[in-house]
Amino acid sequence: MVSVDLYSVTNELSKTLQSSDMTVSDAAAAVQKVLSCVSDLRSNQQWSRIWQRCLESAETQIPQTATKKLIDTGSDPVISVTPEVYYRRVFYELLDVAHNELKYD
Repeated sequence: MVSVDLYSVTNELSKTLQSSDMTVSDAAAAVQKVLSCVSDLRSNQQWSRIWQRCLESAETQIPQTATKKLIDTGSDPVISVTPEVYYRRVFYELLDVAHNELKYD
């Protein structure tokens, strides 16, 4: 659910780039448009919208905490994070990879 927005945008780009009458300038413009959309998805407002949709869809499916189980070795304790913080981090990493793969200089 979290990745649907990103996949929707990149799927449209894929279809556009496969067009038989695509020019280089049209392709560059399409990529720039997707880069802008990916950057917009990284905003707190967009994340809140996506997260709310996930909560509505999943209801009780999301774990209460996303912690790692470690054997007590005397090291620093693991910091517990909320599911939202965990999934936001994963989503932002996905957006960063997509952005870096699409970016050209």
